[in-house]
Amino acid sequence: MMNVKKSVCAKVASAAEKAARGALSRSANSTSCYVFYQPKAPKDLKKFRKF
Repeated sequence: MMNVKKSVCAKVASAAEKAARGALSRSANSTSCYVFYQPKAPKDLKKFRKF
């Protein structure tokens, strides 16, 4: 029973990581819809850019 629980937790954690990385990648490669104010992006976000 414990091995099944660990397996399920590992699969959920993997899916959550993929979702977070996908969101970061989309955010790093898109522009803001705000016309007047666009905050500065953190320097760590650049590692998720495509180029």
